[in-house]
Amino acid sequence: MIAGCKDEGICFLFTEGQITNEKFLVSLNDLLSSGEIADLFAEEDIDGIVNTVRSAVKGEGIPDTKENCM
Repeated sequence: MIAGCKDEGICFLFTEGQITNEKFLVSLNDLLSSGEIADLFAEEDIDGIVNTVRSAVKGEGIPDTKENCM
């Protein structure tokens, strides 16, 4: 939400000792391989994100479809 909607740079840093559940690594692998995590946001949250970034997407000359906004 910070990086996408507020357009602020962020850094995600963690150590091996912070991994409390190995399922977290599956989500991290999905993020690194495809750029997204399936089912990360609820549908109403996605609608809010799309509405927030829609003007920035249009400003870049990209069609403001839901997929492009995400």
